[in-house]
Amino acid sequence: MAAVREWALKTPQRRVSQSAELKAFYLVTGQYDAVAISGALDDATVAKLVLGNASMGFIWTETLRAFTEDEYRKIVGSLS
Repeated sequence: MAAVREWALKTPQRRVSQSAELKAFYLVTGQYDAVAISGALDDATVAKLVLGNASMGFIWTETLRAFTEDEYRKIVGSLS
């Protein structure tokens, strides 16, 4: 339990890598224990981070792609 506590206290201050950044970290109730909001340059960087975290063995992840307002307006505008 001490290792989990230490990890949780350090996580919000961490820069994930040169091409990704942890933008927000929340402890939550419900199905998940925590939600991390991060930004990365590309999907391959996200995949590497997720696989690296999952390799620790005690972390399960669900990755969701979020679209900005400009992005979703472009998507919706392209519907015919």
